[in-house]
Amino acid sequence: MHFLKCNNCGYLNEVKTEYLVFCQKCNKKLANNFREWQVRNPEKTLDDFKALICISDTEVNSIPAVKKTRPRSLKYWIGFGITFTIALI
Repeated sequence: MHFLKCNNCGYLNEVKTEYLVFCQKCNKKLANNFREWQVRNPEKTLDDFKALICISDTEVNSIPAVKKTRPRSLKYWIGFGITFTIALI
């Protein structure tokens, strides 16, 4: 399997055919789609595109997942304020 990463939302679109032009998640046009790439490289095939431009499934598995950090909630700041006030008294 090969994937094409969307520049807008970062979604990995699976490249099954040469007609993948829009992101499957955000429906924006993919900047590095096969049709535009083939205009610049007329002698190359879809297999060359997959090898040069796309991300393989082994590369996807090797990329570490980014853990999203949540901002501190309101409860945290209220508890901090109460603790700080008690400590000053």
